[in-house]
Amino acid sequence: MADKPAGGCVLRALEAADAAAFQALRLQALREHPAAFFASPEEQAAMSIEIVAQSIGPSAQRWAIGAWQGEGLVATMGLQRHLRFKLAHKAEVWGVYVAPTHRGQGIAHAMLARTLTHARSMPGVQQVHLGVLSSNHAAIALYQRHGFVRYGVEPRCVYAAGAYHDEDWMVCML
Repeated sequence: MADKPAGGCVLRALEAADAAAFQALRLQALREHPAAFFASPEEQAAMSIEIVAQSIGPSAQRWAIGAWQGEGLVATMGLQRHLRFKLAHKAEVWGVYVAPTHRGQGIAHAMLARTLTHARSMPGVQQVHLGVLSSNHAAIALYQRHGFVRYGVEPRCVYAAGAYHDEDWMVCML
């Protein structure tokens, strides 16, 4: 199912065939915002397209969505359910990125709404977690509008670009 969010983009679940487009946009994100992601561009670039396809391809445990403008992927968001039985009631949002040319158009809002709807469809998932740089006030405000609340801060969570960065940990009860 595809939707047209603000900005004229088409939203749809990513498939294995989208791995090359995902990899290109992910590398852009990692280079532009090294502190915002745990992976480095070097680590991501070393991943085979087959592994990337597995990380985004829909399954009972994972799902990813993309925003497309024409043939180009301009935004991504992933959802991963915890695999351990005692943690399977939780899923985590990962890999959130909107290309700079498409920010401020409601794309992240639309993707997050779809991601939370998908999380609710996963049997047994009761809460969704995410981590966001404490300095990313726009993203924190977006998450709060969707029902996320901060439950902690990890000081010096990430070391990137020569500095430490704190991360807010947030949860949305479904």
